[in-house]
Amino acid sequence: MMYGYLASDGYVNKYGNIAIQQSVEKLKFVEWMHAKFKDYRTETTDQSISVAKETYSEKTFAKRFFTRCFFKGFRKTWYQPTGESDEKGDPILKKRLPKNLAGVFSPYFIAMWFAGDGLKPLDHRGARFEVTDKTPAERIILKNLFKRIHNLDVKIVKNGTARNGTAMWALAVGSAEYSKFRKIVTCIDVVETCFPYKLHPNAPAPLNKNRRPKSMAI
Repeated sequence: MMYGYLASDGYVNKYGNIAIQQSVEKLKFVEWMHAKFKDYRTETTDQSISVAKETYSEKTFAKRFFTRCFFKGFRKTWYQPTGESDEKGDPILKKRLPKNLAGVFSPYFIAMWFAGDGLKPLDHRGARFEVTDKTPAERIILKNLFKRIHNLDVKIVKNGTARNGTAMWALAVGSAEYSKFRKIVTCIDVVETCFPYKLHPNAPAPLNKNRRPKSMAI
């Protein structure tokens, strides 16, 4: 599950602590993770913090907590040096997909990733993952993993344009694959509990044409 969270919003600092931080509107998600990760987190309860959004020059509020420093290996796995250094001389790292992703691309991973980066199309029964922050090669890797491991056909699609004019991208699950996908992302209750609005309802069971109506039962 931790890998799935890192695929979206998770951040690992140099000490091996993972920061779980979400907007106040996603408080239920923070509380859910606070309970699930009780064996890995600090004893402090979730904190309210003020966060400055540089893009919009405004402040918002968030809730967060930290895991204990168990995850130094995750930092090496998820972050690669860019070749540049910050003002302190420390190397600047960028989050990238880990090389061992195929080994952890489980329903739990997908459910946690969808909780963070999942979207629900309004015009059809399907799902999308926001992948603008992934490289073109990484989008192809993810697309292929869905097919190879879960036999799900997904497409790489444009998903609008950001305010700065940058193209946005998504992995799209179509209506034909949605029932199978929905079963995967509800393997744990995180999406249903914290983000039920990201899910379309279950499809009604197909009508059995050979079944007698109750009024005709003998």
